[in-house]
Amino acid sequence: MKTHLLFLFFYLAMLQSGLSQSQDQLDEFKASTLIFQSKYYKANVWDVFRSPAEPNAGNQWNLYNFSMPYDAKTRTRINWGTGNNRYLAFDLVLSDLGHYEDDLFGSMNRYNIIIKLYEADGRYVKDICDYGVLMGFGDKGFLFNQNNYYGTFFTNEAHTSASSLS
Repeated sequence: MKTHLLFLFFYLAMLQSGLSQSQDQLDEFKASTLIFQSKYYKANVWDVFRSPAEPNAGNQWNLYNFSMPYDAKTRTRINWGTGNNRYLAFDLVLSDLGHYEDDLFGSMNRYNIIIKLYEADGRYVKDICDYGVLMGFGDKGFLFNQNNYYGTFFTNEAHTSASSLS
């Protein structure tokens, strides 16, 4: 049930984003949408292998070999800062080459979902990817595929390196 509600919530949010005709409207939308307001800390973000590569409805999806997540721009591990207290947050940005397109409301807007790294006090550090795709929403968390390469798993549950789940 939780999985279906989360998927429905995100789907409706993406539909609404098609109505965003200006940067001010897009900012207002993001301010009212949970996924773009959430903060994700080191303990809740993992690089994972997955089998199959993409989830299929009704079939088991395996995530395994949990390890520290990558920064897709530098192709190195995320730098969580000296106190390990930096956090990640999603952003939805207008982009001429966006991977998401408004095909419902005819705005012709294109969007990318990116991940930004912030200091504990909220100061912006940097973007860690150019684009990505959200997938595999479930009761254990969800996956964001950074730059179509790094599978980054976001969860509220405790895991350790080399963990796995289905």
